[in-house]
This record gives sequence, C-alpha cells and structure tokens, in this order.
Amino acid sequence: MAILAALLLIAAAASAASPADVCADPNASDADTITACTQVIASKQYSGHDLAVFYYDRGIAYDDEEQYDAAIADYSQAILIDPNYAHAYINRGNAYRGKSQPDQAIADYNRALAIDPSDPLAYNDRGLAHDDKGEYDAAIADYNHAIVLRPQYALAYNNRGLAYAAQEHYDKAIADYTQAIAIDPKDAVAYSNRALAYYDTDEYDSAIADYNRALALDPNYVMAYNGRGNAYYEKKQYDDALADYTAAIKLDPDYIYAYNNRGNVYRTETLYDAAIAEYSHAIKIEPDYARAYVNRGIAYQDKGDYDAAIADYTQAMKLDPKDPYAINDRGLAYVHENQYDAALADFAQAIAVDPQDGFAYDNRGDAYMHLGRYQDAFADYSKAIAIDPKDVDAIVHRGDAAKSLGKYDAAITDYTQAIGIDPNDSLAFFARGVAYLATGRPSDAASDLTQALHLAPASYYDVLWLHIARMKTGSDDGAELAANVGKLVPTTGWPMPLVQLYLGKSTPDAVLAEAGTDARMQCEASFYIGEWQIAQKQADAARALFQQAVKLCPKDYTELFAAQAELAHS
Repeated sequence: MAILAALLLIAAAASAASPADVCADPNASDADTITACTQVIASKQYSGHDLAVFYYDRGIAYDDEEQYDAAIADYSQAILIDPNYAHAYINRGNAYRGKSQPDQAIADYNRALAIDPSDPLAYNDRGLAHDDKGEYDAAIADYNHAIVLRPQYALAYNNRGLAYAAQEHYDKAIADYTQAIAIDPKDAVAYSNRALAYYDTDEYDSAIADYNRALALDPNYVMAYNGRGNAYYEKKQYDDALADYTAAIKLDPDYIYAYNNRGNVYRTETLYDAAIAEYSHAIKIEPDYARAYVNRGIAYQDKGDYDAAIADYTQAMKLDPKDPYAINDRGLAYVHENQYDAALADFAQAIAVDPQDGFAYDNRGDAYMHLGRYQDAFADYSKAIAIDPKDVDAIVHRGDAAKSLGKYDAAITDYTQAIGIDPNDSLAFFARGVAYLATGRPSDAASDLTQALHLAPASYYDVLWLHIARMKTGSDDGAELAANVGKLVPTTGWPMPLVQLYLGKSTPDAVLAEAGTDARMQCEASFYIGEWQIAQKQADAARALFQQAVKLCPKDYTELFAAQAELAHS
C-alpha cells in the first residue's frame, strides 16, 4: 500500500500544471492566473514576445478583477517588450474604459489599428469608447467597419443597435438586434436589448415577448426581469411588475434599480410609506443613486411632506446638478410651500440646463399665475407650446392666463385647440365652459360643463358651476343639481355649505359663518353667494360680494377671474 501511495504521489506531481500552463489557461481562476504569471515573470526564463504574453495574461486577470491600474501596468509592460503587440493596446484601451477614461482608450485603439487595420475587435472596442463619450455617429462608423471586416460579428450589430437606440433611432436599433439574434439565436443580451427598444417605442407586448425569450435562455438574467417588470408597469399590470422586480432582487439583493422600480409601483398604488421604504433601501445600497432621491421626494410630496421632498430633491441635485426632474420637482414643492421666488429660481435653472424643457416653462408659468403675473405666465406657456405644439396642459394653462388677462376670445381659442388634440380632456371643457360664462354664453357653458362632468370624476365645484350656468340660462335645474350632488361622496365639510345654499337648505349668513376666518373659504363663499344672489335678483348685494372675492381670492383661482368678469358686466 505504501508503494502504491508513493506511485500516486509521483503521478500527481508529474501531471501538475506548470506556472506557465496555469498563466495561459483561460479556465484558471483570476487569483491562480495572477499567482502563476507572477511566478513565471519572476523566473526570468522567458523573454521577447513570450514574456510579453505572460504580462498580457496577467493583465487580463487584473482586468477581470477590476484592478485596472494593475492591468494597465501589465499591458504597458507587454507593449514595452513588444511594441507591435496590437491586442495589448486593445486590452489597455479596455482597462482605460473601465476607469472611465475614453480618450486614453481611443488613443490605444488607434495604435492597435495602426498596427493591424483589419482587426474588427479594435473597431468594435473603439466604437464603445465613442459611445462612452456620447459620440454616437463616430461609434456607428466604427461598428460599420467591424461588420464589413467580419459580417457575422453579432456583438458589433448589438453594439451598433445600442448606439442607434441612444440616438432614438429605434427602428434601426431593432433591425441590428434582430440581425445579431439571427447570427446567434442564443444571445440573451440581444433579446433583452431589442426588448428595451420595443419598450422605448411603447410596444410593451413585443418587449415582454423578447424578455421572455431572454429569460428562457438565461433564467438568472437580472436585467431582463427588471426590464419585463417595467413593461408590465406601463401596461398597469402591477402585480406582474412587482413579481418581476422581486425576482430580480432575489437574484441580486443589491440591484438598486429593482428596489427603485418596486417603489414606483407602490407609489402608483398610493402606498407611499411602502414606496419610501423601497427608495430608502436603494439609497442605503448606493448612497449616490440620485434617481432614488428624486422618486422618494415625489413620494414625500404626494404625502404632503414638502420639507422632506425638498431635502431629497436637493440631495439629488448635489449628486447630479443637471437632473431636470430633481430641479423641476423641487420647484413644484416650493410652489406648494408658497416659496415662489425659490420655485422661479429652480424653474429658471431647469430651463438653463435644457432650453427645450417645455415642462419647466409650463411649471414656471404656473408659479407666475400664483403671483398674478399673468403676462409672464402667458409668455412661458407660449414657449412650452412652441416646444411641443400638442402639449395640452400648456395650451389649457395659456388659456387660463389669457382669461385672467381678460382676453376671453383668446382663452376660448386655446381651450378649443386643446379639445381638438384631446377630446377627453375634462379640464379643457371645464375651463372653456367658465370662459363662455364670462362672455355671456351660458348655454354653451352648460354644454361644456356637462361634458366635463361626463369625462372625469366630478367634484362639488364642478356641480356648482354647471348649476350656475343653468341658472343663467333661466332654467330650473333643481332636480339635476340634487341628482348630481347625490352621485358624489357625501361630506359635511367645505364646500358642502355652498351646495346646501343652492339646494335651498342654508342661508348666506350660515355659509359665511362656516367659512370663518379662512381666507380661501371666504373667497369662495363671497363668489358663490354672489352668484346665488344674482339668481335671486339681488344685484347690489352680489356686486359687494364679488368685490370682496376679488380682494380675498388667490391670484390663480377661477373664482377670482369669474368675480372680475361679473364686476365688468355689472
């Protein structure tokens, strides 16, 4: 037995791989490769190109471990030994890309191509460096060269598709991903990329189908679960979206994007505390994740916690000073806090970052409306519309500004344009109905206000406005008013005292008493009692109340504009 054991030991020693073999073995672990290559280099048994290859192989292992400085040092030593080692230049370029130094990477790819102009790998990798710099045309040109040199180069098609997608040329991107799949039908990444292109073109069913294929090829593909979850989210299949985000997290508990997206689902379902917990988890994993701060800020804002929202938006802006969402959303939070100067500064900053940000112009217009700067608001809404002529919100808002300036015909024109773009926009019908009232067209007003009630869940104010329009036509709509009120969620709070007045169940004095010292409720009480008194033929009393409404109503209130219109006609 002792002899057999000795023989086995001798056989094992004879079959053990040498350090040179391990260094060159692509299946060896990175740690073993680094150790073996270091031993070979230290042995000084090799020189010339052979020695350069050992440095090269150790560089690859360092690269795999993301030890880019060590990798660059080894590739540089390989190049020093063999200045014509083209692939050492390519790999050093890749290490520079790992360090986010695309210019140095491009310089190395250029050197590799000077040595071997027919190397498709060098063109492909230089294309990636141009991608890193946002130079998509240059990237596409390099991928084109790579494909000419190697027509079956699936990776180059895939990368060119990514460059086209970055330019929002989604049809071209999809064509390239499809070609990559035709070359390599088992390429899960190409399916996932094509799915994302379908997602970006709102073809969610096609996206889901491609993510399904990617996951069939690679059941552990975290990004595919996350992407499919996003497609389900857009289809409002929230349970399916949550399941996919959860699957992604199970595979990678540190995958911040799935936590963020799961938070988005909870926020959509108004589960704000659950959403905040998800965003907070993402931030705990990655404290520099600006998007999670923005989304958590939105959840806080939805809860009415504007101070917490502002703090999160501010942190997001520290991480990414040019994030338009953080800047705009902080401005909106300042508006809710009545900090209009701060809001205007944020919207101006958003516009400076992106002069084509119509959303920022629209938001700044809203802030100007709050301040009663109607002409400035009108100008900003016009700029938003110039950027996107089909921006219904901006068109409606410009109509509001025109209405506040007493330009009723211009307001009606804007509302009509908005309705032409979106015939289901209840706010446009409501606003046009109110404008019709101001121009003495109560029948048209009643028609529009009725349509507004049909298109969206009604409020007590919507019902009151329709009733005012009916009264001005001389019709007795008491039954309609009672029926419309009966369809709403019952309340004993404001503005129910106003409704009770019009139903004949209260008095002006009782309504004013309910308004108490709240300036906004006093504004509304003055206006709606004034309209009630007009119907009662009490014009002088109504005029006094309209004057009171003008003094009390916030600058962006419909009741302010309407009271001014009544005074102009009295």
